[in-house]
Amino acid sequence: MAILGKLKCADSLIRRGLQVNPLCNFCSGHSETHSHLFFGCDFTFGVLTKLLPATNAYYLRPNLFQVYDFMWNNANLAVLEKKFASLAISSIVYFLWRERNQRRFSDVRKSINQVCDDICVAVCAKVKNWNNHDSLDGKFGETLAFLG
Repeated sequence: MAILGKLKCADSLIRRGLQVNPLCNFCSGHSETHSHLFFGCDFTFGVLTKLLPATNAYYLRPNLFQVYDFMWNNANLAVLEKKFASLAISSIVYFLWRERNQRRFSDVRKSINQVCDDICVAVCAKVKNWNNHDSLDGKFGETLAFLG
């Protein structure tokens, strides 16, 4: 749903006639739209670039599709690295959406570092079972720090 822009962000709920806070729960400075949430917002872009440093090469903020496209079509990545990048991006989207909902409905807030730590734990729990996962070390920033 995220890649298709079908998540129920504030802008789509408002278009349907619902009364919701239109502001982004991460930065409170912009309207919450799908493109702002993934990755126009400073908070969400900060999570992305911290966990996948190669995405910091964008001159302008990428959207979710552009991030997937960049990581999958980057000629410098081997198949295992592309598989990891896809898992990492999917996890980033999932945890950002979960954090957004926590902030909106429970008023519970985590820092960028706490969100990144949660993502790293989840990704590394999955990657530990992959053959040759040790060949990924050093290529994906802090994302693999929890493999230990």
